[in-house]
Amino acid sequence: MKKVNSIVIGLGEVGSSLKAVISEHYETAGVDFNSAHPGSCEYLNICIPYDNDFVNTVNAYVEEFKPALTIVHSTVPVGTTKKIKGQAVHSPVRGKHPNIQDGLRCYVKFIGYNTQDAKILAENYAGKVFDCCYIENTDFTEFMKIQSLAKYCAYLGIADEIAGLCNAIGMDYDLTKLWDKTQNEQVHKFYQDMELPLLDPPNNKIGGHCVLPVTKILVEDDRFNTEIISKIYKKYADL
Repeated sequence: MKKVNSIVIGLGEVGSSLKAVISEHYETAGVDFNSAHPGSCEYLNICIPYDNDFVNTVNAYVEEFKPALTIVHSTVPVGTTKKIKGQAVHSPVRGKHPNIQDGLRCYVKFIGYNTQDAKILAENYAGKVFDCCYIENTDFTEFMKIQSLAKYCAYLGIADEIAGLCNAIGMDYDLTKLWDKTQNEQVHKFYQDMELPLLDPPNNKIGGHCVLPVTKILVEDDRFNTEIISKIYKKYADL
């Protein structure tokens, strides 16, 4: 079997989108359930969902494909990438389902690294595909992705609560969005960073396959005190 430049492991919504974008720059193969495996690669991109066997699964792929660098794009608990064999970096994906390609092309791609060798490999590879920002310590990029979705969960919970307060006085919730919208249009004249999120209340149900599962990773990590986020998470997780 021949050696290819790039392999993407996991061809779900994220992996297939990543493969499409990378393929514009490098010869790229995809590996999913029951798909044929190429022989080896220079760069191994991991896009499989996190589970308790994630590290063992990824390390098995590393041993099989022998990449110079493994890029973990999956959302994972803090400390996961440091358990991957060989040179590995973490690069969380941002974008709105189902248009992940648009997010990959538009957002800055954060890349966490633990060694200078890994950083150089990532620069030579991902730097030709994405607008990259390099962060020393993969723990930090892992945490940045988790906290962003946990904050979104909290924002949705607040929107639900405000909607309930509006109902109590017979007021249309959209009036609060109008207030916040006009606030955002002028606030930079007085404060540097104070835009308010313009969210619709989730009506006591947070759906999708990202927000609650990722917030759970943060809530269940004993290293963090997440009192406020935990309360909001448990409210929706128990519904």
